[in-house]
Amino acid sequence: MRGSPKPRGEEAPYESCLSGNKRIELHVEAQIAAMAERQHGLITLPQLQSLGLGRSGVSRRARSGRLHRIHRGVYAVGRRDLTRHGLWMAAVLACGSEAALSHRSSGALHALRPDNRARIDVSVPSASTRTRPRIDIHRSTTLTPSDLTTVHAIPCTTVARTLV
Repeated sequence: MRGSPKPRGEEAPYESCLSGNKRIELHVEAQIAAMAERQHGLITLPQLQSLGLGRSGVSRRARSGRLHRIHRGVYAVGRRDLTRHGLWMAAVLACGSEAALSHRSSGALHALRPDNRARIDVSVPSASTRTRPRIDIHRSTTLTPSDLTTVHAIPCTTVARTLV
């Protein structure tokens, strides 16, 4: 019955609010925020799609200012400004699941040397990858899992690989 109170103990599986004629499930927004929090405020298009969003849902969130495109398929959640770690993570996410921060950028992440360049170095273990604005992509057929580590949740090359 419309407007009837719910019996005690029965919780709604999620809360919702109206945005135009579409219902937005707040639990999806919470999942987006939680995923982005683990990635320095960023989320990828495939991750958004895995949460059930289609291209129109992503576009709607971008128009309303909840998502900000950083690279093709990579979005900042809630705010456009990113920390240095966020910029590094965005570059790695833009280059694919096997990408890792490398060269001078990895040296800066490991606190081996400063790197104030606008461009970010990322290595990928394949011969062909698209070019990306503001990213120097290094293609390596010798990059192996033993050459990789994670620092501050950012995939990067190990100190040994960085120094070579």
